[in-house]
Amino acid sequence: MSDKKEEKSLNENKSSIKNLLQSVRAIFNIKNILSHLTIIKRLKLIYYNKQLQNKLGIDSELYKTTSGRYKIGKKEGLGKEYILNTEILLYEGRYKNGIRHGYGKEYNDKGNLIFKGMLLDGKKWTGYLKEYYDNGDIKYEGEIIEGIKNGKGKEYLDNSKLSEIIKKRKNDNKRVIFEGEYIKGKRSRGIIKNYNGYGELIFECEYIDGKIKGNAIEYKRNTKIFEGEYLNGKRNGNGIEYDYNKEILFIGKYKEGKRWNGKGKEFRYDRNNKILAFEGEYFEGKKWNGKINENGFKGELFEGKRWNGKCREIKRENNINFQFEGEYINGKMNGDVEEFINDILFVGKYINGLRNGKGKEYIPGTGLIFEGEYLNGERGGKGKEFDSGKLIFEGEYLNGERNGKGKEYRNNEIVYEGEYLNGKRHGKGKQYMNNILRFEGEFINGKRNGKGKEYNLNNKLIFEGEYFDGKRWNGKIFEYLNNNVFEDEYINGERINKK
Repeated sequence: MSDKKEEKSLNENKSSIKNLLQSVRAIFNIKNILSHLTIIKRLKLIYYNKQLQNKLGIDSELYKTTSGRYKIGKKEGLGKEYILNTEILLYEGRYKNGIRHGYGKEYNDKGNLIFKGMLLDGKKWTGYLKEYYDNGDIKYEGEIIEGIKNGKGKEYLDNSKLSEIIKKRKNDNKRVIFEGEYIKGKRSRGIIKNYNGYGELIFECEYIDGKIKGNAIEYKRNTKIFEGEYLNGKRNGNGIEYDYNKEILFIGKYKEGKRWNGKGKEFRYDRNNKILAFEGEYFEGKKWNGKINENGFKGELFEGKRWNGKCREIKRENNINFQFEGEYINGKMNGDVEEFINDILFVGKYINGLRNGKGKEYIPGTGLIFEGEYLNGERGGKGKEFDSGKLIFEGEYLNGERNGKGKEYRNNEIVYEGEYLNGKRHGKGKQYMNNILRFEGEFINGKRNGKGKEYNLNNKLIFEGEYFDGKRWNGKIFEYLNNNVFEDEYINGERINKK
């Protein structure tokens, strides 16, 4: 009996609705009717109830995709919205004057909840928000206040940027890149995380006042390699470094990303062999005291300097080439060296960190310019000078200059033999021309000064006396004519009784 009554009631409703539709169809279509109906009582249309639709002869598409109640043609109170011709829910909650207003829930076209909370005039206002990347992975979830991210929240990595292998993994799409508090839509305080291209965590740190600072951890190959303090995006403050076996490599203070003060180790690899490069103390960013094995030196450091150990190194920088093989003793080099400084190549030995012993100097393109002995980094002892392969001086050096006895040559002929001081002729000496003695006497600062004698090309005396500033000053002059000898004098630089 109840079935027959329900069927009779449905037939009556169907008949009344059909009559209504037929009376106004010529003027309005069904969409306009529904938008202008003034219905005081609740009209509930369940579009997915196919049986009821068929009995009523009503097409649900004409009712859009909304279920709920209407007041004066506008959605009012509780209601739901769906994607057209689907059962995918887009919104469920309250309406006011046809606009989402009040508590509600919003969903995206994949059915994921994107907002839950209070809406104001159609805008998400206060509640819990979720955002998604285009591939459906979650992008953000957290609180909003007055339409802006405020309060606690999380951001997630865009997995579309990861390698294809990682993308294919299931249940591996939630990698938090920030978790903490937001103020006015911006990160304020929390934890920030970075990942490599394989989705592996490589860094996490405190985020304070919009900056990376505070306690941090670095990872490599899923292993912690650093934990300590960060400031301005770099290691600054106390920290500890580890290797892949969790062995401590350094413990101390950092400054601008560098080890600054503390104790630590460094390793290098040679054909996959792990070699200890340094172990000891750091001071103001420099390896200070300890054992070192790098850049051709294996030995000890003391106050930042190579102290004791063996060395073989080659340097090329700022137009200076340097090659050394030997050892350091108490911080000073001892051994064979080649260095190119100021366009001059030196080949010789270092003793106590300076050129000492025998050595040679060359100018590329010109050839040998010096061969001899060095003392405390300068030419010192016996040596020879050359110009374009020709000998121009041989004698004694001190403090890098000609000092002592020596000889000068020009075109392979001797021009001077005598004493030098600070690179100049000084003391007793002789001058020659065409290998013939022309003067013997005293020199001061490179000039004839004091007693001396001059000779002609026939080795006959032509002046004997005193010189001043390179000139004859007081003495006798001799002239030869037909086996006769004539004499004159120089007094205070003037010749008298001149004939």
